[in-house]
Amino acid sequence: MPRSPQNQTVHDRIVSARAGELRTAGNRVWADVPGYEKPQDVFGHIPDVLTNGRSNILSEVETADSYSTQHTQEQLRAFDRAGNYRLEVVVPQSVLGDAKSLIEGIWRVSVDEWRTFSG
Repeated sequence: MPRSPQNQTVHDRIVSARAGELRTAGNRVWADVPGYEKPQDVFGHIPDVLTNGRSNILSEVETADSYSTQHTQEQLRAFDRAGNYRLEVVVPQSVLGDAKSLIEGIWRVSVDEWRTFSG
């Protein structure tokens, strides 16, 4: 199920903000939002944010209506296989516990860092 238009707007805002933070930290940044070069695919999936430089990060932003989808599972499993990158998952604070249980516990995806936003 695709994100609602409202959640897509929130998603894109969070992706842009995170890309900006990572750029400010001295990384080369690609992001799947306007204003950035689009990241290359990683095992057939486009990450929301990809960095090289001070840190190599694959960052995936999910909303309350997208963190538990099959598409997200496929993406995160692919990104988990990218051995020279840290996998970062960003979710609303309101679903953090459920997201961790599902993604790490059931899907067995190794997330290196969790970040949250209000929601």
